[in-house]
Amino acid sequence: MNYNLTWIFPVDAGFLYLLRLHFCETRMEFINENQQVFLIFINNQTAEYDADVIHMSGGNGIPVYKDYTVLVPPGSQSKQDFKYVFNCIVDGVIESNRKFITIVKQVLI
Repeated sequence: MNYNLTWIFPVDAGFLYLLRLHFCETRMEFINENQQVFLIFINNQTAEYDADVIHMSGGNGIPVYKDYTVLVPPGSQSKQDFKYVFNCIVDGVIESNRKFITIVKQVLI
C-alpha cells in the first residue's frame, strides 16, 4: 500500500529552521539498499527523491539522522504551518510519532 505520512507544525514566520529527521530500519526483511525507498517533501518541495534508510545508515538496525535547513519566510501572519511529508510503501501498522523529528529555530544574522 502507498501512504503519505504528514506532520504539520505551527512555527514563527521569518526564521530559518533546522529540521532533523531520525530514521532506523528495524524490519528484518529490509536488509539491502533500494528495497524501501521513499520521497521526502518539506514545505511542498521535494527534499529527497529516493531516500533509502539502509543506504543512509549502512545497514538494518542502525539509527541515522538527516538534517535539512528550511527558511520560513515572513508573511502576513506571525505563525505559519510547517509541513513535513514522506511518501512510502508500508505494510502492517503505521506508527507516526513526533519524537522522530527535531525542529530547531535559528536566528538569522
